[in-house]
Amino acid sequence: MDSKMGQDSDSDITDEESFEDFKFNIMQNMMQHNEALLSKDLCVRGWRFIISVLRSIVYIFFTYCIKGPLQNFQDFSKTYPTSLNPMNPVTAMVQRNLGKFCVLYHRMASVLERQPHKSKFEQYKHGKNCKLMFQYLWQLNEAHSILNVDIKLPLKNETLSENLRKEGNKFFQKKNFQQALEKYNMSIMEAPHPDITQADYSAELLEVNEDLDTTKYKLLALGYANRSAVLYELQQFRKSITDINFALKYGYPKEMHFKLAERKARCLIALKKHQEAKVLLQTTIASLSSQTGPDIRKSLEKLKAKCLTESTVNGQHSYNKTNEDHVSRNLSSLSKDEVLFAYKNPPPPILTDVNPTIPAFSNALALTYKKFSGRTVIATRDIKPGELLAVEKPYASTLMMNDQSIVENFCCVCTSRCLTPLPCSHCNVVTFCSESCRRDGVWKFHRRECRVLPSLVERGLGLNSILSCRVLAHIPFPQLKSIISKLKEEKHVMTRQLRGFNDQGVYDSSDYRTVFHLEGNFDARELDDLLKKCCLAFILTKLLILSNSYFVDELGNSFEPSLSDIILVGSTLFMHLTNLEPNCMDIGELQVPVNYNPFEMNQKSLGIGVYSAISLFNHSCNPSAIQVSHGCQKATYSLSFIPEGSEVFISYGFTFLEKNLESRRAELLKNYQFVCKCEACTNDWQASSPDTLPKLKPSKRIILGGTTGKMAKLNPKDRRNIQSYMQELNRKFGLMSVDVMDKKLDADRGITLEVLEFVGRFAEMPCYLYDQAQNILEICVLQRQEVL
Repeated sequence: MDSKMGQDSDSDITDEESFEDFKFNIMQNMMQHNEALLSKDLCVRGWRFIISVLRSIVYIFFTYCIKGPLQNFQDFSKTYPTSLNPMNPVTAMVQRNLGKFCVLYHRMASVLERQPHKSKFEQYKHGKNCKLMFQYLWQLNEAHSILNVDIKLPLKNETLSENLRKEGNKFFQKKNFQQALEKYNMSIMEAPHPDITQADYSAELLEVNEDLDTTKYKLLALGYANRSAVLYELQQFRKSITDINFALKYGYPKEMHFKLAERKARCLIALKKHQEAKVLLQTTIASLSSQTGPDIRKSLEKLKAKCLTESTVNGQHSYNKTNEDHVSRNLSSLSKDEVLFAYKNPPPPILTDVNPTIPAFSNALALTYKKFSGRTVIATRDIKPGELLAVEKPYASTLMMNDQSIVENFCCVCTSRCLTPLPCSHCNVVTFCSESCRRDGVWKFHRRECRVLPSLVERGLGLNSILSCRVLAHIPFPQLKSIISKLKEEKHVMTRQLRGFNDQGVYDSSDYRTVFHLEGNFDARELDDLLKKCCLAFILTKLLILSNSYFVDELGNSFEPSLSDIILVGSTLFMHLTNLEPNCMDIGELQVPVNYNPFEMNQKSLGIGVYSAISLFNHSCNPSAIQVSHGCQKATYSLSFIPEGSEVFISYGFTFLEKNLESRRAELLKNYQFVCKCEACTNDWQASSPDTLPKLKPSKRIILGGTTGKMAKLNPKDRRNIQSYMQELNRKFGLMSVDVMDKKLDADRGITLEVLEFVGRFAEMPCYLYDQAQNILEICVLQRQEVL
């Protein structure tokens, strides 16, 4: 062996003893190395354990704090749609804000799922007892801890109002009058406003309250003054005069009154009120101070002189009836600014043959009761297609409060479009189209909800919550307390057919009784759905208590409600959260392109309302009637021939032409808690092919109509003649449809009505010809055209 072999850098092996020492050192080094490896492995495992724990925490947090509430939110947004018409989507903002409540409810639900709470609520559900369910929740300490809310009091924003007005001034200087008008509207909404009392409504608009500290409301006066300038440029002379009067009333600077006087005089001249303009100018000139510049005096004198001549009438701003009186015009020929005021909400139709027991119905309708379908509306005579069957105002309604463009441009009382809105004196979440609507809105309901409404909007509690609160706001607390026991007694004593009728036997839509007795399918709802609504009622009740505006006595003094008062209001809100949801209806505005193409019309959803008379109609996926919004009022027209004694149906959502059987039934079960068994669903109707000709019904299914109501007995010759005539109608209707597609809106509607009546009587359904005729009739009805 080479002497260098076995050498180590630290020692040499020379004998047996040294070798044993060497083995010991090797073993010791190996042990130290293993200990180091073990220590490193334990460290790695420790980190892995910590990471796994963190992953578990993240998973639990996501599952129960994010995914759970998100799932609840998805379910909740389906349970609380902004409109019960599935064709109207829920806005993103409403969905996003609803999550705030869902987080609270998820925490609350974890408490309510425990015993004995769950069994108690199940017991109250089976007993259909809103009062005991709400009372039990109110007396839970956990509920007051988890569902703790504060109220957001309505406030005006002076800085924002001033900035918006300045933005409007910039647009006005650029002659962008539409944008300027929008900014001035928003500025007026945000400007501090004096309290509006009943005395204010009885006073003349021109009357200035001498006791009013107008220095506080300078921004409001300036906003009205600036808006009057825009309205003058847009040739809206009457509206301009109204805003000038408001500006003077709320403290427009006296040294600048001559500006408004000159503008008002020009408006009066344009309206051919020359004598009134002359008197105004004389008064203004006489009131000018000695320090007033000569140019101003000269301008006013010159305008006064023009009042005596005919030349002013033909000037640039002479009164043009089509500019302000909404005479029917070809909108495609108008400028953008002219189109702005070219459309006026058409007045609702008037029933000429009113049903004495249900004033919202015509005499062609009557109310009966059936065991399985409940209250049903039937025809008392043969009803032709296109007949007006019902006109009803809502007991209460609400706009889509989270859509600022709707809130700013539509009246919260009549839901008509208002391009020059009037504000509430306290909040900025409602507008009014006129003094009369502001008077009705403030004193009928808004003064009781004003301090609550901003909190409902901010928390995104849904339109159903706002509507329930507004229904309650329509009836003062002393009145509610005095009648609630009687209404509850009626629910236990009266048959369902008679509920809602007053002591005179009249079903009056303006009577709270009709809303109270609407069916809410309480026992058919899932327990989780009822608990959500109960928690919503809990929050609404807390907000009403904090507002100090609902619990008010007959003299107008607020008081601290007792426990029984709280339970009464809370349980009533809970009941309305359940019975308004399936009974409220969409309020829409027809949007027609300027070229009047009937097939490009769009029904924009504005909000929802409760219509206790129209709610009596049952649903069919092949409806025989359609509803049209006129502002907040609803008009119902027949869509088909309805034989005497037959039930009249409306659609609660989609028809068989729009969705398949499974989807329709799922929507109806979710929103209305029933499985649809209409003819279209029972036979699973499918849309007919355009090539399919009308097919005659079997004789046993043809109803002659009239007082007999007998089935038709047709011989072979009659059947051949009927079949031949249906084919002829098919040909004529095809030619008429071409005219409609070519936008010839004066096409013969008589053919449409004849198709609907004759084919409806004798043809097997579904029928393509019949469906197309109904489509044309719907277009005529939606455009508010006369169809009969």
